[in-house]
Amino acid sequence: PATLAAVNPPTPAPPTPAAASAPTPAMMPMQPGAEKMKVAISSPANGAKAKANEVTLDVAATGFDLSCDLAGKPVQEGKGHYHVEIDRALVDMYCTPQAKISLQNVKPGMHTLTVVPAQDDHAEVHENATSVTIDYEPASPLAEIKDASITARPSITIVSPKAGDTISGN
Repeated sequence: PATLAAVNPPTPAPPTPAAASAPTPAMMPMQPGAEKMKVAISSPANGAKAKANEVTLDVAATGFDLSCDLAGKPVQEGKGHYHVEIDRALVDMYCTPQAKISLQNVKPGMHTLTVVPAQDDHAEVHENATSVTIDYEPASPLAEIKDASITARPSITIVSPKAGDTISGN
């Protein structure tokens, strides 16, 4: 999967264990066995310095098989993927033991990288999330990606069917 290059989250204090696992009112129902879906980060080490403009996460998943083919489809017990967050802002979903995370638009300093197991329907198993902090000190930061400036007035043009065309069927 592609990584999201434009991440510019605020830098909140790292979440407390209680806050990180607190259920939200809008949580999706969990599949049978979801409590067994666990992830561990073996690299980078907690507190590591990141001098490059991307960081590679080494992630081990236990209790489920990583599969992107099923993402967005009905849940299958024992299958899923994981989501990566920087300072509580979602970066992307992954289904490989390694995930390259772009640090473009991330300000230098301490940041929390969180890996959250997710079911096929993207429901997150927050209580089994794990985090590390990194100290991002880039030697040469990438240029900031800014919002595009669009000056044209938005419009929609229907090109088919043309006015007066006769259509039939579904």
